[in-house]
Amino acid sequence: VLAAMSQNGGALEYASESLKSDREVVLKAVKHQDGSALQHASAILRTDRKFIMRAVRQNWRVLYFLSEAFTSRRENALEVLKQDWNAIKFFASSALKDDKEIMLAAIRHHSDAFQYIPDVFKRDRDVVLAAARKDWRILFHESSRDFLEDPAFLLQAVKQNWRLLYCMPDALNDNRDEVFKIVQQDWTSLRFHGWKSFAANRDIVMEAVRQNAEAIVYAGDALKGDRECMLEAVKRSAQAFSHASAELKCDLDFALEVLRQNWQALEYMSEEFKNRPIVVLEAVKQNGDALAYASNFLRSQREVVLRALEFSGNALEHASEPLRNDQQVVLAAVEQEWSSLQHASFDLQNNADFLLDAVNRNWRVLYCVSQSF
Repeated sequence: VLAAMSQNGGALEYASESLKSDREVVLKAVKHQDGSALQHASAILRTDRKFIMRAVRQNWRVLYFLSEAFTSRRENALEVLKQDWNAIKFFASSALKDDKEIMLAAIRHHSDAFQYIPDVFKRDRDVVLAAARKDWRILFHESSRDFLEDPAFLLQAVKQNWRLLYCMPDALNDNRDEVFKIVQQDWTSLRFHGWKSFAANRDIVMEAVRQNAEAIVYAGDALKGDRECMLEAVKRSAQAFSHASAELKCDLDFALEVLRQNWQALEYMSEEFKNRPIVVLEAVKQNGDALAYASNFLRSQREVVLRALEFSGNALEHASEPLRNDQQVVLAAVEQEWSSLQHASFDLQNNADFLLDAVNRNWRVLYCVSQSF
């Protein structure tokens, strides 16, 4: 029977009475086509609110085959719209078609619901505002264009969806406090090209950066040269360092402070800094993997690698091949972290005398060696 329902939900009409009361069978039937199979379900299931909600989740069109006693109740409609906003296509012409809350509920779930609501609501201030919050282009709908001439409405709408600024680019030019509130709600509003003056406002940019480091991309040039602002961004994303001013990128003290906040920023630093031991070791202090971003020259320098291993044995993974075959270097690594033996050369990992020495330095190395040893 389930196989038959998968092909044609209408087959439920010919099922036995017991199967018409079987939730799994009926749900399989109503999932397909227009949901009309629900009319063949048992009376018990057709009046079971919990089951009906499951059926609606499968196919909102079952509403056309439910009793008016169910579909005319506001609480049922609101619950149905939570399951699938498409149900507004039914309610917009039902006994609830004049219920503003029903229309608002659908729009809050998806702006596309706007096209299906009765025309009278497409001119309703609250409804249009709720729709514009989801999609600012709603204001260009034929029924809602009058709101484009209403400055008070537009100002209220902008506070809920900054993209409406494309309709009124000068709306908040003199209102720093409102812009700050908008940025607090959505940092991406800093992208608006008409806000160049606000992109140079330190408080506004800092608020945006605290939400997402990517906001630094849209900051004014002066703020990309502001140490505190850039540190706030790099703390959240190492890549933000690449947007710092040329002056900051060349500042050794700033680079060291950045690495204390986020060692991964070394990846975005200049080749000059990647070739300076003081810079690389500051990053390695935070995490041994930072050695991966050092220059090939430094990764082949015994003194530099040994210093890095004092902070993290796992830095051995990023040392040059000759150094990973250097007994003293590898021993220094396993003293710090026994598992770093896995990064030693094949020859050392199979050298019994060396392994015995390594075990004497750190007995946990035994977890890395072969059973034959």
